[in-house]
Amino acid sequence: MKISLRWLSDLILWNKRFDPWKNPDSAGRIADRLTQATAEVEHIEQKEFLGLDDIVFHIDNHAITHRPDLFSHIGFARECVAMELAQWRKTVKKPSLKFPKSPAPFLIFVQGKNLMPRYCACVIEIDALGETPDWMKKRLASVGWRPVNLPVDITNFVSSEIGVPLHSFDLDDLDGDVRMRTARKGEKIQTLDKKEFSLPEGALVLSDNSGIFDLLGIMGGLRSSTKDSTRRIYLHAASLDPVSIRRTVIATGHRTDAATVYEKGIPHITAETGFIRAVELFLELVPGSRLTSKMESIGRNGKPTAIPLSHADLESTLGISIASKNVTHILTNLGCTVKQKTTHYKLRTTNYAITPPLWRLRDITSSHDLIEEVARMYGYNRIPNSIPVASILMPSRDYRKKEIRLALRGLGFVEIVPSPFVSALLLQKCRLDLRDALSIENPLGLDTSLLQPNTLPPLLAHAEKNVIHEEDVFQTFTIAQVFCKDGTEYEELGILYITKTNPPLADHPILKLSSCTQHVFRHLGYPQSKEYPITIKQLHPGICTAFGLSPLSAHAHINLTALFCLPTKDVCFSSLPVFPAITYDLTISWDHQKSVATLLKRLQSSSPLLEGVSVHDLFAQTPNDSSYNLTIRCTYRSYERTLTEEEAQREHEHLTKLARTA
Repeated sequence: MKISLRWLSDLILWNKRFDPWKNPDSAGRIADRLTQATAEVEHIEQKEFLGLDDIVFHIDNHAITHRPDLFSHIGFARECVAMELAQWRKTVKKPSLKFPKSPAPFLIFVQGKNLMPRYCACVIEIDALGETPDWMKKRLASVGWRPVNLPVDITNFVSSEIGVPLHSFDLDDLDGDVRMRTARKGEKIQTLDKKEFSLPEGALVLSDNSGIFDLLGIMGGLRSSTKDSTRRIYLHAASLDPVSIRRTVIATGHRTDAATVYEKGIPHITAETGFIRAVELFLELVPGSRLTSKMESIGRNGKPTAIPLSHADLESTLGISIASKNVTHILTNLGCTVKQKTTHYKLRTTNYAITPPLWRLRDITSSHDLIEEVARMYGYNRIPNSIPVASILMPSRDYRKKEIRLALRGLGFVEIVPSPFVSALLLQKCRLDLRDALSIENPLGLDTSLLQPNTLPPLLAHAEKNVIHEEDVFQTFTIAQVFCKDGTEYEELGILYITKTNPPLADHPILKLSSCTQHVFRHLGYPQSKEYPITIKQLHPGICTAFGLSPLSAHAHINLTALFCLPTKDVCFSSLPVFPAITYDLTISWDHQKSVATLLKRLQSSSPLLEGVSVHDLFAQTPNDSSYNLTIRCTYRSYERTLTEEEAQREHEHLTKLARTA
């Protein structure tokens, strides 16, 4: 993009001196260059005489791709005024245009308001095309435009000055009503450069009863172009969907200056401003110009909303102290409306309500955009450099989860790390109530539309695919965040234990999981207790069938968040015993309704020589038996001497009688 310094000078007056605060280095090189260029132009009269008194800036479009308002001379003039390099020239206020009330000789239909949110058009009759003034030719030539004829030159002039490409059609070449629509795949158009293009589906076009006559946002059609014989002109300006323009340019390979501007997203107000400017130039320069239709206006220019901005947040983000009057001054120069309110009579907290101008609605949307604008105009070089400071101390870590992993891996369990997102189908397969699961507003898909209410669904989904690879026992676990319907969440340990063959009673999944969890608790330093947030259940046969698992499957889940809030008991290590131990087993008949833990506690306190007592084996003829054989292993030891066989047997006989009468 090219910007003419002389063209800018038509709009603004350059300041001779710059105040240090008013000329921040955010203006940087462009400020220095503009000042230098102005001096050169003013002191070399020979260049002015030869018509070589202009300086043209080549602006890289990639640097301002987020600023569609800068694709014009008026946009750069606003920036120069905001940087206080210049001030606006005083212009004579022109009377507002008076359009006739008669409608255009055709109707305008718009297929999608989102594709063309702003549109202005009218009909102008002329006596002749006229001759383009020399000053306009110079301005156009300075920025790379080739003069064609006066109506076309006016649209190109306005495009460069205001920033909205316009087009003038020969009304006599149109056939019937005008429709703004998307092209169907395979439709064709011959553009002004006499090239024919096969249009992609979705390209924005204007069509009449004879077909497409304009490739909107890229180039007009040859059929409706302005010619020497043109006496009725259909003039229009539009704001178009930038995504559609971009796709059409890529599909056709036809890039134009208009497309480069349109794909950035022209502000809606720019379409109206450019249209009014073009109409004024037509009435001023084209012989016999007269308006013969009302102004067709579709859409609105937008309504800006005030953006709240805290002065404290601004200073905290920039890391500097800046007076509120300077902030107000900067934002006002950028065209914003600033309302300032000071709250708290002691702290003097300052807040702003900033309303961006209509031409900045696209890129000023939140407080961080405003802070960036203040920093840019204040001067990045005035913000002191500071090296971030951070502590290099290792953060405190909770190693209990690591201990859980090590304990379970030592028992042969395999950890999985699934996603917390699950599907409604998986929860139904697990026989869980969908009402207990939180739904996601913007899921990636149906398979990830819910948050897991517990750790069972991902464990079963993993087992369904991998249980076939294990011969006898499948055991896995996961530590994951689970989410409740009320919005709360906590960390849960889920353990799954599956046996494929009918095991002895001692190896039943319920007992195995109970033993594993007790091992985990001991590993963490938690004494044996019934208060722990743990649940162990055998899976329902229907769930096992749904996932193709053995009916001997059990699941345990522990609320780790609640568990870690409970006090632990320090794990103390003792020296190895010096004297040997004597071990005896005793087997008794036991009822399922009786507590084995109570029995073990009673036996442990019955003999001072009893070092340890534990369940060694369980046996039952069938799983449905009301009683079973319980084998208890007793270990006897003295820490003062070696026990004799007689002493150990005497103690063991006492324990046996006690166990059988319990």
